[in-house]
Amino acid sequence: MMLSGGRAGMARQLAELLAGFEDFLDFDPRELHLIEALREQLALMDEGPLRP
Repeated sequence: MMLSGGRAGMARQLAELLAGFEDFLDFDPRELHLIEALREQLALMDEGPLRP
């Protein structure tokens, strides 16, 4: 996704990303788990169709 590095670095990057997002819209922290699900879905779409 947009985060890289170790756990502490990723946490800092996520906090910065969410702070920027909240400049425009409120972010419900209960939806945080949806970010990973969306990332996985996008990764699957990038792989293209499955072939037998």
